[in-house]
Amino acid sequence: MRLDHLERLKKYRDEDELIIISAEIGDIIRFRGYNKEQLLCLVNELLKINLLSVNYKTREEILNTLCDAVAYYDIHNIVKWDSVMNIKDKLEDDLQEYVEEFIEQKFEDEFMDLQSGLISLCLEVVEEKVSKIYAYCSNEKKSKMFNAFFDVNGEIKTLDQLGVSKELSFEFLRTGTEDLVKVDGICAKHNMPVPTEMKLYYDVKSGKFDAEYKYEEICSAKTGKSAGEVFIEWVSEIRG
Repeated sequence: MRLDHLERLKKYRDEDELIIISAEIGDIIRFRGYNKEQLLCLVNELLKINLLSVNYKTREEILNTLCDAVAYYDIHNIVKWDSVMNIKDKLEDDLQEYVEEFIEQKFEDEFMDLQSGLISLCLEVVEEKVSKIYAYCSNEKKSKMFNAFFDVNGEIKTLDQLGVSKELSFEFLRTGTEDLVKVDGICAKHNMPVPTEMKLYYDVKSGKFDAEYKYEEICSAKTGKSAGEVFIEWVSEIRG
């Protein structure tokens, strides 16, 4: 590690020197020249700087370096970004965009973790003996439901067709539906729109994940459809 950068961050004489140090750190980040532990030390030191007490050019350079750190290293959920998040509205409009990148990335990380958990739940219930997973989530105020079906060597099967016991199926559906409650919390926390429907796809062999989201009303008296009906329609669609 360029230990001198950490020491220089602690002892910089003026803002001109701080800008140079931050820019050098950014260059090394883009070449992945630090390990995660080293980078965390530098990021946490940068976050100690009161951005409102330095000039625009310095603020911009530091925020740019922090954005590079998030883009090139998986550190977003490890670092406490409160010192930056809390001053977002006091920054210049263009610098607020940097902070919005942190917020968006944090949302995406948390949202992906939740979806990964649902896929893991599917893998657990079928003991990974499937080729593809299709997980359905209805997430409306009056309609919360989770269910899944599977591709087994080219044949589409539901839980009962795979021989999963009623007790295990019930626990699977209950756990998945309870996890959907977290979607609302994550979206509200980051001021993001809440999806009313999520269709998750996972290819077990390749590890490829994909998803489709809807935000309009799907299951209601207006549409005349229940979540169960939408799920069955999707199964029929995939079966062709």
